[in-house]
Amino acid sequence: GLTWETTLFTELKESYREILLQSPWNSDVLYFSINGIFESTDRGENWNRTCPIYNYPHNTSKIGHINPDDPKWMIMLERNSGAFWTEDGGQHWHPGTGYSTCNPSISFPITVDAKNTSKLYSIAWDFQAQRNLLKNTINHGRHWEAVKTPESYLVEYATCSSSIHDKLFITARTGESEDVNRVFESMDAGATWAEMALPPDHVYYDIKDSPSNSDIVLVLGIDIDAMRQYIYRSTDCGVTFNRIGADSGYDLPVKRVIKNGFAGSIYFHPVSTSIAYAGIFG
Repeated sequence: GLTWETTLFTELKESYREILLQSPWNSDVLYFSINGIFESTDRGENWNRTCPIYNYPHNTSKIGHINPDDPKWMIMLERNSGAFWTEDGGQHWHPGTGYSTCNPSISFPITVDAKNTSKLYSIAWDFQAQRNLLKNTINHGRHWEAVKTPESYLVEYATCSSSIHDKLFITARTGESEDVNRVFESMDAGATWAEMALPPDHVYYDIKDSPSNSDIVLVLGIDIDAMRQYIYRSTDCGVTFNRIGADSGYDLPVKRVIKNGFAGSIYFHPVSTSIAYAGIFG
């Protein structure tokens, strides 16, 4: 991470902020979706739009998930048609049921339960209710159902705990016009929710717990009044939080605030889990 090179292709002139997906079976294999799905088998040095895995005609698609137990079982999210699954490496795609009134948000990652790899969650836009829904599948994408979320709140982002079964985190706001949002957690796959003790007047973008120590929870957000981005850290499984201050080097100004968007991320290093990365777009 000391130096960076541009590895994506020059034809990406107009794009949404999409998700770069790495295969859990081969760290050299990457997928990226801009007007179609591109595959790299050499860690981003070269990209191929007509890769063998891509056998679906829509241009607003993306590989949303690769089964960590079976590399040929994948889920495709298509902005206007729903979610699709394949069990033969992309030769044949089948529509997942449960998307008759909503479209998946292809700018948000599919998140996987810590202990059950067939249990997945995704954000979808319900075009009848005109709001985001949290969708869940327990059979690798064959069928999706809506998950209960806090009443009177509009869900924006969701992620599973890295180590605790059925634990979920979401960000949500009370209305489209509200400038700030809240962070909630559920310990029972969305049956009940509790608001986490974080400062008000913030827009929160991501929340992650450590894969090796569930007591460590990091939350990334922007203080609306100060227009600065902060990380909040908990060492007691999210009961209390302390702000990581300027002495840590992470107390940075921002020029604008993006509402209802996936505009910031936290990642724990997959091997050295005491190392974490964070950043906000804008």
